[in-house]
Amino acid sequence: MLNSVYGSNLSRPERRFSRHLIGDLTFALHQSQTRQKTFLGRNISRILDHHQERREGKTTSETLSRPSTAATQRSGRSPTKEASTGSAATRDALLNGLSATEGPSNAPAVPSAMPRSSHTFLQNGETQQAQRKTRRSIRGLSGRVYEESDAELTLDLNNIRKKLNFKTNTGHEGERPSKRQKRDTVKCQCYLTIWDNRDSYATAPLVSKSEYCHVTTRETEGSGYFVELELDKAFTVRASELKVSVQEKNEHVFALIDKYFLELKIIPCRTDSRWPPIPLLGKSDGDHFAPDIKRNGAELLQGAVVAKYTHLPQAPESDTPLNVFFLHEGRTYRTKYGLQVSSIWQKSGSGSTPARRPRIGIDLDSFRSPEQKTLGSGGVNEAHSATRTKLDANGIGATNETKSDTNGVQAPAPSNPPEVCYNLCSNVDQKFRYATVKGYRCPLCAVWKTSKLDRLVFHLSTMHSKYIFQVQKPQRDPISKDLTHIQIKVDTAPQVKKEEHPLQIDWQAPSEPFNLPAYSEGVRDWVGSPSLKKHSSEDTTTSTVVSAQQQLSSQFPSALEVPDFRQPRRKRFRAIQLQSKDADAEPVYTSVSHRPVSPSEDPRSETDEEIDNEWQIETHMERLEVVSKREGWTDHERELSKRWNRHRMEERLEHSRYLSNSMVRFVRKHREWLRNGNDELLQAFFELLERLKESSVVDDDVVSDVNKLIFQDAPPPVPAVKGKQSVRNGAAEREPSRGRRTRRDGSVPGTPNGEPSRPQIIPSKDPPDHDQAGPTLIRPFTCGNCSKPVSRATKDAVLCEDPECKSPRVMYHRQCVKEQRGLDTQKGRKKVAKIGQASALHKETK
Repeated sequence: MLNSVYGSNLSRPERRFSRHLIGDLTFALHQSQTRQKTFLGRNISRILDHHQERREGKTTSETLSRPSTAATQRSGRSPTKEASTGSAATRDALLNGLSATEGPSNAPAVPSAMPRSSHTFLQNGETQQAQRKTRRSIRGLSGRVYEESDAELTLDLNNIRKKLNFKTNTGHEGERPSKRQKRDTVKCQCYLTIWDNRDSYATAPLVSKSEYCHVTTRETEGSGYFVELELDKAFTVRASELKVSVQEKNEHVFALIDKYFLELKIIPCRTDSRWPPIPLLGKSDGDHFAPDIKRNGAELLQGAVVAKYTHLPQAPESDTPLNVFFLHEGRTYRTKYGLQVSSIWQKSGSGSTPARRPRIGIDLDSFRSPEQKTLGSGGVNEAHSATRTKLDANGIGATNETKSDTNGVQAPAPSNPPEVCYNLCSNVDQKFRYATVKGYRCPLCAVWKTSKLDRLVFHLSTMHSKYIFQVQKPQRDPISKDLTHIQIKVDTAPQVKKEEHPLQIDWQAPSEPFNLPAYSEGVRDWVGSPSLKKHSSEDTTTSTVVSAQQQLSSQFPSALEVPDFRQPRRKRFRAIQLQSKDADAEPVYTSVSHRPVSPSEDPRSETDEEIDNEWQIETHMERLEVVSKREGWTDHERELSKRWNRHRMEERLEHSRYLSNSMVRFVRKHREWLRNGNDELLQAFFELLERLKESSVVDDDVVSDVNKLIFQDAPPPVPAVKGKQSVRNGAAEREPSRGRRTRRDGSVPGTPNGEPSRPQIIPSKDPPDHDQAGPTLIRPFTCGNCSKPVSRATKDAVLCEDPECKSPRVMYHRQCVKEQRGLDTQKGRKKVAKIGQASALHKETK
């Protein structure tokens, strides 16, 4: 039954995520495929939790032990005195504990001189557990908590590792596993069974419990396989469940004995799991993986990992491994591995639990108010005690305890998580622009979720840096003050070429903990980078904070900021001549980028800049000739295509991100040719600009700058800088957003105020409306009739359409043309109307 249930949940992450969706989602959901599970999200969550605990002032056991050690060193006492003092304190504590539990009459005689405690110091960075302060030989005298009426044993599974050097071979917390190993988590069922191990007694178990557990296997270089075990809930065994019938003084009473048999059995829930998780040993031969138990026909056979313990009621020690066997089809296979468990006897309801690893999941307390937390903890404790009493009365041991009773207090359910609405980019269709998710979930990572807004902001800003996430002012419930609705605006981040840092990366983590809320606000002091500016509006909180100037700037630099093509630093090193099998050595040289080079080249150096690739350009020009004849290009189209392709190849085909810079340099080089060309050449050139604009490699500002360069007197370009900066495409190309859209404030870059110029020809069908972005621009165009400036060229001006006109680029006011032709009077209007009717009749006759 378990196999059928788990086999039907292969796409559980998708269904779980779709259950929390409210609106449409246009981002591509991450489909869970058969790929290796990553632990990056879990590790980041644990690191953030650690820093949060440090900020809140929570100290761990390690930080508490350091001051005591330092105080011991400063006190100047010798280790012998310290040991004797500790022994005396231990003896006093032992006497007090015995007198409190067993009474003065039952207190045994304790020797006056007690040996020093044998503490176990863990090495190699192992996590230090709570150490015993008494010897194991006398520990039974003071640790008989199980004799109390309400005592219970809490048992948790830690890991399985080699028994050799068991105390020191635990894996480091920061140790990286092998890159090629597969760390799949196998869900299993763990059974705990305890029998009465005396001869000729009933074979029915005294205790039988089961819990789900997760098994993760990884392989270390020095210690072999390391299997992590994580129970959903630790086993709890009451002392009353272990009491059996014992004959004392001719009477049968119920008491604890010293002959129990405890067995832990782990069985996988699915048949296609990687099992067993550890290597096995045969009966007499060497170490092998027992291939005869892996497959038997078409069925995948499974077995059980079994561990045994026979020293109850004494709790198993954490530093003593339990022998691990593999049971399959009635055969038992030995292993070299042992099971580590954490167990402790305690009074019922004392709240002391063994150290466990933190679980991964939603922190439900983050959704509760302080009043609900207080009420919830009290309700759970009362319900827990009520359930305990009922179990003690019935004498039945169960693991799935109810949360409340008829007489107890029902714990309040956590408040509903808020709805997070993602407002996608403006270039997305309107009906797919909004995506609403219930809870703090990421629209790109289908299975990722968190319980805090700061964690969501940190995940979005660090894991998805291609987008800008702006968290708008959240909405809260007026009564409970809980978050109900959060809107996050999603935009595409500007593409900026990263600058190579000349120095090595040298960063050291500060001593203070990481402040996640400050990082979400744009403070980057902790990571060693400059802090980001906050958003200008007061009702928003940005996750990836970007300044207003960067948001409003264009993604392409202006023509004034485009330098000449970089001049590389040439290396004057003679190339290595290749060996030849022929008698006459043929000098053939190549480049470091392994590009083909013509054999007829002269000997050059081993850099791309020194090699002459003119033969490749000539070959490409011949191909363009063939294409032009096949496609039927005009002479102007063929010549323009040749010059543009040659220009791009001379600049070594830079990335399309910087194609706008290459276009500006092309216009500078062929400015006279384009200015003196006829209308066919200009039409072909503007069609090229239109195609580049449709490909989003240039915009309207680049087209406007190109027009100015052709038809106006352009200033000299910025000289290219040689050296390191030239190799990195220049500072201007690395910062394409600098100083853009400043000309919309009232000035035109590169044009002196008041200087007349020729009209611009913009191929775009919908020119940008500059009047909406700023004040009225001062256009340098003048009318050819009244010599007054033309304020709105697209609406109030016309050009001459006569093909034989000697000044085709002179602009005229529409009103001036009407007055000159007499069309502004009443007779002129009637004349225009007659001409329109005649043209309509002419079209109908056709």
